[in-house]
Amino acid sequence: MPSGTDTSARAAHLDRQLTLQDAADLLGTSPSSVRRMIARGDLRAYRYGPRIIRIDPADLRAMRQPVTSLAELRGGAA
Repeated sequence: MPSGTDTSARAAHLDRQLTLQDAADLLGTSPSSVRRMIARGDLRAYRYGPRIIRIDPADLRAMRQPVTSLAELRGGAA
């Protein structure tokens, strides 16, 4: 039987990896949009076996871009 420390360490490690749905929920979008971000190379993801895809929360944070003005939000010059 595994000790409590081993179980907690495994659980903590797994908590750091997000599913496509988790990432979509955090971004307020759909899993399909997250898949497109991955396909474009905007978001790094990791495959575990043939079907499991996980995203490191640090990679999700790394893609954040600050928006400092309405002009930038619209894609124009400030």
